[in-house]
Amino acid sequence: MTVQVEVWLLDYRIGCLQVRNYVSYSSTRSKESPYGSFSDYTTKLPYDTFRDDDGDYVTKTTEWHNLGMDNLANPLYEATLKSYDRSNADEFIDNLSANWYINDHWQIKGQFALTKRVIQNLVVSWIRCLQRNTDVLSSTNKISGELTTSSGNFLVLGYECFPCV
Repeated sequence: MTVQVEVWLLDYRIGCLQVRNYVSYSSTRSKESPYGSFSDYTTKLPYDTFRDDDGDYVTKTTEWHNLGMDNLANPLYEATLKSYDRSNADEFIDNLSANWYINDHWQIKGQFALTKRVIQNLVVSWIRCLQRNTDVLSSTNKISGELTTSSGNFLVLGYECFPCV
């Protein structure tokens, strides 16, 4: 995961007026492991066979004693299929505030805030399709994988003004 954060703070004071501007930008890039989550490995039994006699990874592990195991997929096999899970997130925040100190007992505060977020996820998983699709790929069977994308674009505005004692 890569995280980049930049912050700027400006603070001006002229007489009894104070203006502050706080700006930050953060960018996050992440890439999940092609081997899946650790919990996929912990659900496997220690005597499961992950390779066949030729040394190739098997697509499914063995169901032992008809326990009704839901997830028989071999996580090591999934890693050889070039599946991936990537996400990007960018966030921009700008907080502008003004304080007017009228006297020692009275002041007026005003604030304006802007937040912008852009989030993108890209997941390509071939194992899910292989579990559903047992037919060999051909001109009549063209389904070979699954692509899931999601993105979000958020804009939040806020303001307030109030006298303080």
